[in-house]
Amino acid sequence: LRSTRNSAPLCIAYTEYCLPLTVACLVRLSDHQGLLKSRYLVSIISQSILDAERLIVKNNQLIDGEGDGKLHIALKEKEEGPSLNKLDVPAGGEHELTLADGSSIKVNSATEFWFPTNFGKETRHVRMQGEAYFQVEANQEHPFIVHLTDEIKVKVTGTTFNINSYKEESHISIALEKGSIDILQADQLLASITPGQLFTYQKETGEYQISSSDINHITDWTSDTFIFRDESIETIMRKLSRWYNVEISLDKEIKDIRYTGILSRKQPLHETLEALRLTNELDFDIKESNKVTVSEIKKQP
Repeated sequence: LRSTRNSAPLCIAYTEYCLPLTVACLVRLSDHQGLLKSRYLVSIISQSILDAERLIVKNNQLIDGEGDGKLHIALKEKEEGPSLNKLDVPAGGEHELTLADGSSIKVNSATEFWFPTNFGKETRHVRMQGEAYFQVEANQEHPFIVHLTDEIKVKVTGTTFNINSYKEESHISIALEKGSIDILQADQLLASITPGQLFTYQKETGEYQISSSDINHITDWTSDTFIFRDESIETIMRKLSRWYNVEISLDKEIKDIRYTGILSRKQPLHETLEALRLTNELDFDIKESNKVTVSEIKKQP
């Protein structure tokens, strides 16, 4: 790790451990009509807790994609139009979902993802809030559309990309690994990006920018790592809070301290905090009730 206050890097060796918690994803299944602002049908009247980390939508069923495939949950398809099922991935968890068209989605912690039992005849629609990594099956005749807000959506035909659209973040970021992406606002083309580019949209102002980016830095979570590139401690703590399912508060005076480094997502929270503590800039008070307070280490005069 390296902070902006100290140009000398701090090398930290770590071993990989399983997370000291157990999480399960919640799938709410559509069973009768309701209406989202996005004009797609959804209702939530039944729910199932799933321990499987990978699900496959196939033949109107959810199938356990890891084990022997015995976990089956019927998904009812409505004649009136495509209905959406909702996958809730809690803080501290992640999930893989293979959609009916064969597209693969890896869903990060603290994310809500809506998906259909079967896609319509013209377009493939999903909706999300949080973070997800998409590998979309190519189909020029049936575009794949990801709804992020009432106005902002992503349109692709077959590509690999990452979307970060957490509610508490001030911006939406879309990073493209393969293929091409169109970003739409109120059904009008806002921007197009090519592989290696990052699209960042400011929610409050509506301003956006396109920049070249190291995609590995953005998709670090898919390989069980945290890669920080000149990131503020405030942003880093939000990431740790979502992943370790803890409430983290920090002093305003230190929220802009920035760090660069790599840490494992598989190591326990206390080891991750210890790595940050070794910078000799931060101290952590860990409470038993899943609360962490971050403060600055006071230098002796």
